[in-house]
Amino acid sequence: RAGMFSVTSGTSGEPKHIPVTRAFTLEQHMPHRLWMNALTCDHPFVADHFFLTIVSPAEEGRTAGGIPYGSMSGKSYRDQAIPVRRRHAVPYEAMAIRQHDSKYFALLAFAMGRPVSCVTAVNPSTLHLLGMRMGEWSECLLVALERQVRDGHGGFSDLEGLSSKERATLERLLRPEPARVRRLREVFRSDGIILPRTAWPEPKALCTWHGGNASFYLERLEPLWGPHPTRCLGLRASEGVFSIPVADCTAEGLLAIGAHFLEFLPEDETPAPHSRTLLAHELEAGKRYRLIITTSAGLYRYDLADIVEVTSVDRHGLPSVAFRHRAGNVLSLTGEKVTETQAVAAVRALSGTVRLDGFTVTARLDMPPRYILAVETGDTALCAEGGAARLAEAFDRELSAANCEYASKRESHRLALPEVVLLPGGAYAAWRRRKTEAGVPDGQIKPPHFARDASFLEQLLRGT
Repeated sequence: RAGMFSVTSGTSGEPKHIPVTRAFTLEQHMPHRLWMNALTCDHPFVADHFFLTIVSPAEEGRTAGGIPYGSMSGKSYRDQAIPVRRRHAVPYEAMAIRQHDSKYFALLAFAMGRPVSCVTAVNPSTLHLLGMRMGEWSECLLVALERQVRDGHGGFSDLEGLSSKERATLERLLRPEPARVRRLREVFRSDGIILPRTAWPEPKALCTWHGGNASFYLERLEPLWGPHPTRCLGLRASEGVFSIPVADCTAEGLLAIGAHFLEFLPEDETPAPHSRTLLAHELEAGKRYRLIITTSAGLYRYDLADIVEVTSVDRHGLPSVAFRHRAGNVLSLTGEKVTETQAVAAVRALSGTVRLDGFTVTARLDMPPRYILAVETGDTALCAEGGAARLAEAFDRELSAANCEYASKRESHRLALPEVVLLPGGAYAAWRRRKTEAGVPDGQIKPPHFARDASFLEQLLRGT
């Protein structure tokens, strides 16, 4: 019997409700324990202080039959044993705040008042946003913490979207260490800003997703968080846990063969009811496969639509895999078949010359059709006259280098020069806020780096 339903992110359609049974929970718990053991063996300091783990609410609503649905990670966070909960820098009550900015303010206020040695967020864009918000709200956060130390209440008096009971509960739980608050004030006096690297100078590990397009945000974490080790959480989703990373700075992880039943279909084959799938011992290093899963939650030969690459096979025959991209996430206007991986690589190659805070690649069916690169940037040179045109030409060169078919179509003028669209500041933060307020679990929101429908730009422009 399902005790709850876990809500998927809905990247391939409408969000799905996955039954969470006791057997399914145990299936996921085993690979997670192995992952945690590898992390603590490599970095014993993570056990020295508090954990900052960002989750979504355990309950977003209830079905017609009265069964709750929401975030499985939120449920685990809320229901952990008391000794484990005491190690969390932020209480579950702060994670359950519905208003986006109020939630981030509260969790920063709780965490800044404690030493933190391990920070976990499913997506690196969340860590980037958290660091940016700490910088923007430095003075307000300090005032809230100082008020709480001085008066024992009032730290959250200005937060929106909270009932008086919720505010009173949060302020009762907020007990920052006075010495840390005084040190934060000194940091603010000298630097004029507080960032995660100065708020938590202790050694810490950053645990987040490394696969697919995560590299864009991973490269932007060090100025905010400092030079700390990063450990991939592995290929995991509401549907299950499929890999166990055991090294830093890589998306590669051991295939979690002891959890769910896993089958694989070669990347270039289209799934069909009678497709011949491969098992773990039949996989070859260097090849890519589509992941098919069967779990005790009721998913039977379910096409996860994730493409993984077998990075190696050890002497015992155990494969290591890394997520590469979603199946079918391809733009092809004239047969060029540009993948998300190629588009992200092209934009990454531009990062050394221009500052990009966020981007989305899409396409428009003009005559001839063209690719569109929408960017949010604070780069004044890029915003100046001619800056967008120069970026379009540079993006065109990089995409031509990444995809020979695209280069051929451009040379024959079947594709026009890409167009660069400059988005207003805060476009991606506003899009993220709308998604969370619509009920999408915050940890499952993935940066929209690739959109097959150009109308997505309207969503980015809305409300900014």
